[in-house]
Amino acid sequence: MALQDNRERLFVCSSVAMRPEIRILDTVTLRDRQEPRTEIGICAPDANVNATAVIVEWGNPSELPSIYSGIRTGMAGENHLIYRPALVDKGKEIHSSMRSVYTDNRWLYGAYGRRVKYFRLFFRQAINNS
Repeated sequence: MALQDNRERLFVCSSVAMRPEIRILDTVTLRDRQEPRTEIGICAPDANVNATAVIVEWGNPSELPSIYSGIRTGMAGENHLIYRPALVDKGKEIHSSMRSVYTDNRWLYGAYGRRVKYFRLFFRQAINNS
């Protein structure tokens, strides 16, 4: 969950039985401000999956707000990626989605692509001691 637009909207990500869903709610009435949508790669598909996401409202291409999420792919969730969905303005896709390559860790050591002054994203590494 995250507050947006001067605390007027509440961004909610839920797993909904392995079908991740995003809802934007009015903070006063808690009613949907737009149609709920299924988005793969943003919300964790299961409550037991350790996933992190941040909303970046300024500094993206065309100054469009977006969510960046640390997701896991593969049959056993072995591939850790950073994902940003397509940037959309007035219902039109302006910039395509982006994701890191799971074998390339350079996103972990600095801002992605162009310089972003206010944002850095790091993965938490799970450690299993045997």
